[in-house]
Amino acid sequence: MTTKKYYVLKWIAILSMLTDHIAIVLSEGISNDNYIIMRTIGRLAFPLFCYMTAESFYFTTSPKRHLLRLLLLAIISEIPYDYIICGTWSDFSSQNVIFTLALGFFSLFITKDKINNTICKGKNVKRKSFLVAMLWFDLTGTMMVLSIVCHFSYIWEGIMLIVIFGKTRERKRKLLWRTIALVLFIAAEKNPFTLVCVLVLGLMHWAEKETDETKIPDLTGTASKQICRWFYPAHLAVLSVVKLWMTRG
Repeated sequence: MTTKKYYVLKWIAILSMLTDHIAIVLSEGISNDNYIIMRTIGRLAFPLFCYMTAESFYFTTSPKRHLLRLLLLAIISEIPYDYIICGTWSDFSSQNVIFTLALGFFSLFITKDKINNTICKGKNVKRKSFLVAMLWFDLTGTMMVLSIVCHFSYIWEGIMLIVIFGKTRERKRKLLWRTIALVLFIAAEKNPFTLVCVLVLGLMHWAEKETDETKIPDLTGTASKQICRWFYPAHLAVLSVVKLWMTRG
Protein backbone atom coordinates (compact mmCIF):
# COMPACT_ATOMS: atom_id res chain seq x y z
CA MET A 1 0.00 0.00 0.00
CA THR A 2 1.36 3.41 -0.98
CA THR A 3 1.54 6.39 1.36
CA LYS A 4 -1.17 8.24 -0.60
CA LYS A 5 -3.62 5.36 -0.22
CA TYR A 6 -2.71 4.93 3.43
CA TYR A 7 -3.73 8.49 4.24
CA VAL A 8 -6.90 8.29 2.15
CA LEU A 9 -7.96 5.29 4.22
CA LYS A 10 -6.92 7.05 7.40
CA TRP A 11 -9.13 10.04 6.63
CA ILE A 12 -12.05 7.74 5.80
CA ALA A 13 -11.58 6.03 9.16
CA ILE A 14 -11.25 9.36 10.98
CA LEU A 15 -14.43 10.81 9.47
CA SER A 16 -16.28 7.57 10.21
CA MET A 17 -15.11 7.65 13.83
CA LEU A 18 -16.04 11.33 14.18
CA THR A 19 -19.55 10.60 12.89
CA ASP A 20 -19.90 7.82 15.44
CA HIS A 21 -18.75 9.94 18.38
CA ILE A 22 -20.93 12.91 17.37
CA ALA A 23 -23.92 10.55 17.40
CA ILE A 24 -23.04 9.47 20.95
CA VAL A 25 -22.72 13.04 22.22
CA LEU A 26 -25.89 14.24 20.46
CA SER A 27 -27.91 11.06 21.10
CA GLU A 28 -30.63 12.91 23.00
CA GLY A 29 -30.94 15.68 20.44
CA ILE A 30 -31.26 13.72 17.19
CA SER A 31 -33.85 11.28 15.86
CA ASN A 32 -33.44 7.57 16.39
CA ASP A 33 -33.09 6.98 12.64
CA ASN A 34 -30.27 9.51 12.32
CA TYR A 35 -28.61 8.03 15.39
CA ILE A 36 -28.65 4.53 13.88
CA ILE A 37 -27.35 5.78 10.52
CA MET A 38 -24.48 7.69 12.15
CA ARG A 39 -23.53 4.78 14.41
CA THR A 40 -23.60 2.42 11.40
CA ILE A 41 -21.24 4.74 9.51
CA GLY A 42 -19.05 4.69 12.60
CA ARG A 43 -18.71 0.90 12.45
CA LEU A 44 -16.43 1.35 9.46
CA ALA A 45 -13.70 3.00 11.53
CA PHE A 46 -12.34 0.27 13.80
CA PRO A 47 -11.68 -2.46 11.18
CA LEU A 48 -9.92 0.14 9.04
CA PHE A 49 -7.80 1.30 11.97
CA CYS A 50 -6.89 -2.34 12.66
CA TYR A 51 -5.82 -2.77 9.04
CA MET A 52 -3.72 0.41 9.08
CA THR A 53 -2.16 -0.57 12.41
CA ALA A 54 -1.05 -3.87 10.86
CA GLU A 55 0.28 -2.09 7.78
CA SER A 56 2.12 0.54 9.81
CA PHE A 57 4.01 -2.21 11.63
CA TYR A 58 5.67 -3.27 8.36
CA PHE A 59 6.33 0.26 7.10
CA THR A 60 7.49 2.13 10.19
CA THR A 61 11.22 2.67 10.54
CA SER A 62 11.01 2.37 14.33
CA PRO A 63 8.35 -0.01 15.72
CA LYS A 64 9.32 0.84 19.30
CA ARG A 65 8.87 4.57 18.75
CA HIS A 66 5.55 3.97 16.97
CA LEU A 67 4.35 1.85 19.89
CA LEU A 68 5.35 4.51 22.41
CA ARG A 69 3.48 7.13 20.37
CA LEU A 70 0.34 4.98 20.42
CA LEU A 71 0.61 4.56 24.18
CA LEU A 72 1.03 8.32 24.64
CA LEU A 73 -2.08 9.01 22.55
CA ALA A 74 -4.02 6.38 24.51
CA ILE A 75 -3.06 7.88 27.88
CA ILE A 76 -3.92 11.50 27.05
CA SER A 77 -7.19 10.42 25.39
CA GLU A 78 -8.52 8.40 28.32
CA ILE A 79 -10.07 11.19 30.43
CA PRO A 80 -12.18 12.79 27.65
CA TYR A 81 -13.05 9.30 26.37
CA ASP A 82 -14.38 8.27 29.78
CA TYR A 83 -16.53 11.39 29.98
CA ILE A 84 -18.00 10.98 26.50
CA ILE A 85 -18.66 7.23 26.71
CA CYS A 86 -19.26 6.69 30.43
CA GLY A 87 -20.39 10.12 31.60
CA THR A 88 -17.62 10.41 34.19
CA TRP A 89 -14.06 11.72 34.04
CA SER A 90 -12.62 8.47 35.34
CA ASP A 91 -14.00 5.01 34.62
CA PHE A 92 -11.94 1.81 34.54
CA SER A 93 -14.73 -0.32 33.08
CA SER A 94 -13.78 0.65 29.52
CA GLN A 95 -10.53 1.95 27.98
CA ASN A 96 -10.25 3.86 24.72
CA VAL A 97 -9.54 2.13 21.43
CA ILE A 98 -5.95 3.33 21.08
CA PHE A 99 -4.97 0.97 23.89
CA THR A 100 -6.35 -1.88 21.77
CA LEU A 101 -4.44 -0.73 18.70
CA ALA A 102 -1.25 -0.41 20.73
CA LEU A 103 -1.65 -3.91 22.17
CA GLY A 104 -2.35 -5.32 18.70
CA PHE A 105 0.75 -3.58 17.36
CA PHE A 106 2.75 -5.01 20.27
CA SER A 107 1.35 -8.48 19.46
CA LEU A 108 2.81 -8.23 15.96
CA PHE A 109 6.10 -7.02 17.40
CA ILE A 110 6.59 -9.91 19.84
CA THR A 111 5.46 -12.54 17.33
CA LYS A 112 7.64 -11.33 14.47
CA ASP A 113 9.18 -14.30 12.70
CA LYS A 114 12.78 -13.28 13.04
CA ILE A 115 12.35 -12.80 16.79
CA ASN A 116 10.71 -16.21 17.13
CA ASN A 117 13.46 -17.77 15.03
CA THR A 118 16.06 -16.24 17.30
CA ILE A 119 14.33 -17.71 20.35
CA CYS A 120 13.76 -21.13 18.77
CA LYS A 121 17.25 -22.08 17.58
CA GLY A 122 16.58 -25.78 17.04
CA LYS A 123 18.21 -27.34 13.98
CA ASN A 124 15.20 -29.51 13.11
CA VAL A 125 13.16 -27.41 10.67
CA LYS A 126 9.81 -29.06 11.44
CA ARG A 127 10.38 -28.88 15.18
CA LYS A 128 11.47 -25.28 14.86
CA SER A 129 8.35 -24.35 12.82
CA PHE A 130 6.12 -26.07 15.39
CA LEU A 131 7.75 -24.19 18.28
CA VAL A 132 7.43 -20.88 16.43
CA ALA A 133 3.72 -21.55 15.76
CA MET A 134 3.07 -22.53 19.39
CA LEU A 135 4.88 -19.45 20.64
CA TRP A 136 2.89 -17.29 18.24
CA PHE A 137 -0.43 -18.69 19.51
CA ASP A 138 0.63 -18.43 23.16
CA LEU A 139 1.79 -14.83 22.93
CA THR A 140 -1.22 -13.72 20.87
CA GLY A 141 -3.55 -15.48 23.31
CA THR A 142 -1.85 -13.72 26.20
CA MET A 143 -2.45 -10.35 24.54
CA MET A 144 -6.12 -11.24 24.03
CA VAL A 145 -6.53 -12.18 27.70
CA LEU A 146 -4.78 -8.96 28.73
CA SER A 147 -7.21 -6.92 26.61
CA ILE A 148 -10.14 -8.57 28.41
CA VAL A 149 -8.66 -8.07 31.89
CA CYS A 150 -7.91 -4.39 31.19
CA HIS A 151 -11.36 -3.78 29.60
CA PHE A 152 -9.97 -2.45 26.33
CA SER A 153 -12.42 -1.47 23.58
CA TYR A 154 -13.25 -4.41 21.30
CA ILE A 155 -11.15 -6.59 23.68
CA TRP A 156 -9.82 -9.85 22.12
CA GLU A 157 -11.54 -9.48 18.76
CA GLY A 158 -9.64 -6.26 18.08
CA ILE A 159 -6.31 -7.98 18.77
CA MET A 160 -7.40 -10.84 16.51
CA LEU A 161 -8.14 -8.51 13.59
CA ILE A 162 -4.80 -6.72 13.82
CA VAL A 163 -2.78 -9.93 14.11
CA ILE A 164 -4.59 -11.70 11.24
CA PHE A 165 -4.38 -8.61 9.00
CA GLY A 166 -0.66 -8.43 9.73
CA LYS A 167 0.25 -12.11 9.53
CA THR A 168 -1.66 -12.76 6.29
CA ARG A 169 -0.53 -9.72 4.29
CA GLU A 170 1.94 -11.79 2.23
CA ARG A 171 -0.19 -14.95 1.93
CA LYS A 172 -1.98 -16.03 -1.25
CA ARG A 173 -5.28 -16.67 0.55
CA LYS A 174 -5.23 -13.50 2.62
CA LEU A 175 -8.70 -12.48 1.39
CA LEU A 176 -10.14 -15.72 2.81
CA TRP A 177 -8.39 -15.27 6.16
CA ARG A 178 -9.42 -11.64 6.40
CA THR A 179 -13.01 -12.51 5.58
CA ILE A 180 -13.02 -15.17 8.31
CA ALA A 181 -11.52 -12.66 10.75
CA LEU A 182 -14.23 -10.09 9.98
CA VAL A 183 -16.98 -12.72 10.29
CA LEU A 184 -15.61 -13.70 13.72
CA PHE A 185 -15.42 -10.02 14.61
CA ILE A 186 -19.08 -9.51 13.69
CA ALA A 187 -20.10 -12.58 15.70
CA ALA A 188 -18.11 -11.45 18.75
CA GLU A 189 -19.54 -7.94 18.59
CA LYS A 190 -23.10 -9.27 18.09
CA ASN A 191 -23.63 -6.43 15.67
CA PRO A 192 -24.72 -7.51 12.17
CA PHE A 193 -23.03 -4.78 10.12
CA THR A 194 -21.95 -7.26 7.43
CA LEU A 195 -22.23 -4.76 4.59
CA VAL A 196 -19.89 -2.38 6.41
CA CYS A 197 -17.27 -5.12 6.70
CA VAL A 198 -17.69 -5.94 3.00
CA LEU A 199 -16.88 -2.28 2.35
CA VAL A 200 -13.80 -2.65 4.57
CA LEU A 201 -12.63 -5.62 2.49
CA GLY A 202 -13.21 -3.60 -0.67
CA LEU A 203 -11.16 -0.67 0.63
CA MET A 204 -8.36 -3.01 1.71
CA HIS A 205 -8.31 -4.60 -1.77
CA TRP A 206 -8.24 -1.14 -3.37
CA ALA A 207 -5.36 -0.07 -1.13
CA GLU A 208 -3.22 -3.03 -2.21
CA LYS A 209 -4.13 -2.97 -5.90
CA GLU A 210 -1.95 -1.19 -8.45
CA THR A 211 -3.90 1.83 -9.70
CA ASP A 212 -3.30 5.20 -11.30
CA GLU A 213 -2.08 7.29 -8.34
CA THR A 214 -2.68 10.59 -10.16
CA LYS A 215 -6.43 10.14 -9.59
CA ILE A 216 -5.99 9.74 -5.83
CA PRO A 217 -6.13 12.88 -3.65
CA ASP A 218 -2.78 13.69 -2.06
CA LEU A 219 -3.28 13.87 1.71
CA THR A 220 0.35 13.26 2.60
CA GLY A 221 1.29 16.84 3.44
CA THR A 222 2.78 17.75 6.81
CA ALA A 223 -0.45 19.39 8.01
CA SER A 224 -2.52 16.33 7.07
CA LYS A 225 -0.11 13.97 8.83
CA GLN A 226 -0.11 16.04 12.03
CA ILE A 227 -3.90 16.28 12.05
CA CYS A 228 -4.19 12.52 11.60
CA ARG A 229 -1.66 11.90 14.38
CA TRP A 230 -3.36 14.07 17.00
CA PHE A 231 -6.97 13.92 15.84
CA TYR A 232 -8.10 11.24 18.28
CA PRO A 233 -7.31 13.05 21.56
CA ALA A 234 -8.15 16.45 20.04
CA HIS A 235 -11.64 15.53 18.85
CA LEU A 236 -12.41 13.75 22.13
CA ALA A 237 -11.41 16.88 24.04
CA VAL A 238 -13.65 19.08 21.87
CA LEU A 239 -16.61 16.67 22.10
CA SER A 240 -16.21 16.37 25.88
CA VAL A 241 -16.47 20.18 26.14
CA VAL A 242 -19.59 20.10 23.94
CA LYS A 243 -21.14 17.39 26.12
CA LEU A 244 -20.28 19.29 29.29
CA TRP A 245 -21.89 22.44 27.85
CA MET A 246 -25.01 20.52 26.83
CA THR A 247 -25.29 18.90 30.25
CA ARG A 248 -25.02 22.18 32.12
CA GLY A 249 -27.31 23.92 29.65
